[in-house]
Amino acid sequence: MKRAWRSALSTLLCGIGMVAPALAADPGITDTTITLGMSAPFHGPNCAYGLEMKEAISACFEQVNASGGVHGRSLKLVALDDGHVPERAARAVRRTCAGR
Repeated sequence: MKRAWRSALSTLLCGIGMVAPALAADPGITDTTITLGMSAPFHGPNCAYGLEMKEAISACFEQVNASGGVHGRSLKLVALDDGHVPERAARAVRRTCAGR
């Protein structure tokens, strides 16, 4: 399972690396950071899924940041708990997209 996460994260980061310069004017991207948001269950019966996903992403971001980031920008994760409830997930996504 961890190998699958690493592969998915590698693909995501490669994509970010290619489009980050073009998106520099977008919210979440500054001269020094790229902020990405996630909504996942951190409490309740499915919390193991959300916590493992957050841990894997955070570890990957730490590794990328230790190597200089993406085009010199460090990656930052904003993780919000949705409790695996669709309405809470929608609110969390709107909050992360708005940068709050």
